[in-house]
Amino acid sequence: MAGIVDLKKMSIDELLMLRDQIDSHLSKLVVSEMEVLEKRMARLANIANDAKSQSQKIQTLTSTQPHSPPRKRKGKKAPIKFRDPETGNAWSGRGLTPVWLRNYEANGGKRSDLAV
Repeated sequence: MAGIVDLKKMSIDELLMLRDQIDSHLSKLVVSEMEVLEKRMARLANIANDAKSQSQKIQTLTSTQPHSPPRKRKGKKAPIKFRDPETGNAWSGRGLTPVWLRNYEANGGKRSDLAV
């Protein structure tokens, strides 16, 4: 770096020449910095395009995989398998055993006696 310049001691011609040198040097620096930034932007654009295409490939792969067939029971009630003759309560055999059937079995009854 050049030494410190005393601008007060310089003539107008020297100051104008110094300004021209500064402008020229700044222009070169701006051009150089713009080239660096353009290269970075190009790399970022490539990365973004790669990420986008990768995302599209993943989306294509996941959307083309076969789905499992719909369940036949969906939206339909299960048929009744057991009915309490005293109260008329019914149970399809799915889920937790109802209290009335547990009590019936606890008193010695067999589940098959209540089969429909």
